[in-house]
Amino acid sequence: MPGSQCELAARLLVEGALPTIRGDASGPPVAPGRILSPEQRDRLSLPNSGMAFVYAQEAGEPVFAHLLGSNADIFFYGGETVNGLAVVDGALKKAGATQTDDIKHPQKPGLRSREYRVDFPNDRVALIEVVYPTERDQADKGFWIRARANQRSQ
Repeated sequence: MPGSQCELAARLLVEGALPTIRGDASGPPVAPGRILSPEQRDRLSLPNSGMAFVYAQEAGEPVFAHLLGSNADIFFYGGETVNGLAVVDGALKKAGATQTDDIKHPQKPGLRSREYRVDFPNDRVALIEVVYPTERDQADKGFWIRARANQRSQ
């Protein structure tokens, strides 16, 4: 298993969510996760639809994922939020993503929203939002990745 929260989150995105959106996900899961109970979902404000997992780390805080169809939310809290953007950005660019925007988050002060797009040959598109804290508001804000499936416009 990767050595940090941000490395695991990047793998869950690039090796798990993107192949699902592309339509060719197969094989074993990226990492062993434990299914969250309804009570645990409630504490994290996750809906009871879809699948929700926690990925424990040997050191540090866990990584969480909520999967619903071809959509995935991956998030974590803790010190790794500082490195999260650089790690996820590098992994996305290696996977062929194009950054489309980077703005102050419209609803969450102290956070920024960076958007990416991955176009697949089969007319499917992954739209990805990475929500990350600014330097002055770090770990308590969390680090969020939202990957959404879409169809390319003709």
